[in-house]
Amino acid sequence: MSQTRAQLVKGFSNTSGSDDTITVDSSGQVGVGKTSPAGLLHIAKSGGNAKLLIQRSNTAANTNDYGSILWQSSAGNNNALIGAARHSAENDAYMFFSTASGGSLQEELRIQSGGGISFNGDTAAANALDDYEEGTFTPTINSGFTASYDSQAGRYTKVGNVVHFFINIDLSSLSGSSSDVYAEVEGLPFTATNTGNIDNGVTISWQMNLGNSVEYGYIEHSTTSIVLLGEPSGGMRTHWNPGQVWDDNNCKLALSGTYTTTA
Repeated sequence: MSQTRAQLVKGFSNTSGSDDTITVDSSGQVGVGKTSPAGLLHIAKSGGNAKLLIQRSNTAANTNDYGSILWQSSAGNNNALIGAARHSAENDAYMFFSTASGGSLQEELRIQSGGGISFNGDTAAANALDDYEEGTFTPTINSGFTASYDSQAGRYTKVGNVVHFFINIDLSSLSGSSSDVYAEVEGLPFTATNTGNIDNGVTISWQMNLGNSVEYGYIEHSTTSIVLLGEPSGGMRTHWNPGQVWDDNNCKLALSGTYTTTA
């Protein structure tokens, strides 16, 4: 069925009423249940103010060009808003989600143009959550040894720049020696941040058949290695060399911890 331009601008009427059901105005905006659409697509409840509004707006300087979807209650209060915006005429955009309290919109979540998610109206890129992942890795004892493993399990969860890890090592055979200074577990999934301080934590969960007891540990800066420590003596930490810990074919060690990374 063909329609003239005038008929399209006026709108389509339903069969049970005189009001137009769908209106396309002269600028190409579409109203459903709304004869004067306020956006690109304006859907309104008949006889009330409840509406869904899809719109685009920008300032004269084109510094806040955005598109949005707005939900509004029958009382005319804003309920929620989804939008995408850019700060300038070039490529600098973000997406945001808002809810409402008392009809006033409040930004709850933003997907930053530089990568990451921020919350509650926070626009600082440094506060954005830019990574989440879970995975596995293969831990080893000090390099230099010839070792076989019954279990060589590593799991991690990375949230932003914080890495949580879990390790279980069970040797089945061991020979040779290591020239490393300290007894270590190696092969963490990300390189530790160099902050100048010992600001990571390692918990020894279980051990068996080690040459000496391992009570504590820390992660070396700018490495993927955990240094193993014995019980402190005289207020000083006790380092073991590799042969003092890894000296049995059936050495077992389970540990977990948390550290930061720039990866």
